[in-house]
Amino acid sequence: MNELFTPQWYKEQCEKLLMRPEKERGQHFLVNRTIAAKIADAGELSTTDTVLEIGPGFGVLTTELVARAGNVIAVDADKKFEKVLGIQFLFINKDILEFDERTLPKDYILISNLPYSITSNVLEKFLLSDNPPARIVLMLQKEVVVRMTAKPPKMNRLAILTQLYGVAKLVCNVSAGNFWPLPKVESAVVLIEPYAEGKGFVATLQDAGKSKSEFLSFVAAGFSSPRKKLANNLESLIKNSRESLVQVGINPNARPEEVEIKKWIELFLCAMQ
Repeated sequence: MNELFTPQWYKEQCEKLLMRPEKERGQHFLVNRTIAAKIADAGELSTTDTVLEIGPGFGVLTTELVARAGNVIAVDADKKFEKVLGIQFLFINKDILEFDERTLPKDYILISNLPYSITSNVLEKFLLSDNPPARIVLMLQKEVVVRMTAKPPKMNRLAILTQLYGVAKLVCNVSAGNFWPLPKVESAVVLIEPYAEGKGFVATLQDAGKSKSEFLSFVAAGFSSPRKKLANNLESLIKNSRESLVQVGINPNARPEEVEIKKWIELFLCAMQ
């Protein structure tokens, strides 16, 4: 038998399951076990932790998670991945976007080599959840990680969504050669740590009686035409948009990507008065 998680081993497993990797589903399997260990280590797991993994596939990351955490729950829409390795974890055969994360214990940790095709929907689901993870470690398309960790003058809606939840940090870059089949894009691992309870931007919104969804709708309007001035994009929401920007210390000629999340929060609260 070939060594686990090599290209030849993956080919054999695919043949046994009568399947071919589907590029549209992001089925590029990690062949570098050192990267899998680095992803798991970034979660700072203990034997009391519950980990949620999305899309376990053939289990290269699952194996590392089971070795570190007390409880691993793997959610995959494809049932054929349920018993590939025979390691002990809870497999839930469900589309992650239909999975109710409120059933998970508080302080669960989300760690995944996320299928790139569902990245945006998954991030929105868990970052805005009423039961968000205590920590998030994801391997994503490198371009997405760059967007998530952006600062002015390269802010974007995804950066604001991520930074509303917590602080995003690059763990490592992962080249295409670490996967089989070879993807056309580079990847990266990101760690997102939430702000302390009662702290951070969500707490600021809550103290003002405003919701995350209200704020993000405001941000969406602000980015409706990213190359236009922010004041122009917000004219339909704020009667005197330029005056509001000046009031919170934002250049009235600023474009949306030039404004940090703290100022977005201040502007939103000013506009909603």
